[in-house]
Amino acid sequence: MNLLHTQSLVNNLSDSTLIIDSTALIDASKSEDFLKLLTDIAKAGCAFVTINAVIHEFTRGAKDIAQLNKQIQVINGLGIIVYPRLEDKIDKKDQVFLFAYNKTTIGNRSEKGPSYIDSLLCLLAYKFKHTGIKILSANHKDIPLSIFNRDELITMDISGELRTEAIYSFSEDKFKPLIDDI
Repeated sequence: MNLLHTQSLVNNLSDSTLIIDSTALIDASKSEDFLKLLTDIAKAGCAFVTINAVIHEFTRGAKDIAQLNKQIQVINGLGIIVYPRLEDKIDKKDQVFLFAYNKTTIGNRSEKGPSYIDSLLCLLAYKFKHTGIKILSANHKDIPLSIFNRDELITMDISGELRTEAIYSFSEDKFKPLIDDI
């Protein structure tokens, strides 16, 4: 078996929204099993969203037009909705979230904080937390468990390399104490 996940995953994500990171798109382009799982999740009623920067990160390494077209097919086949410039919609609450997020995440690193794209994906999850939105990513160090719950692991074998994507959800219970300390 080249793909391991909870058997109820597809049903658990029906009628939900999943923020897709570039890691998931890269893995889906390399693993037919993972792409099929994502397709099944979409068919169950889960909406996929992302930001322009993720699309750019996923497609920037295309070696030729054929590969670029294949990558665009993955995006279009999953029906991914691209959220418009999130950076233009940051309010005071968002700034407080980003401050707490960066402070928490930087503690795990010696020099720099989380990636810009992962910061925006986490902000998107925060902004729409009331909808139950979740993030799908393999960038585990940039989605701190001090703010998010890790709800699911999806492990796959891609050409002999083990890859693990995870589904994360924002946790108000974890986040509130961070705000109280600011």
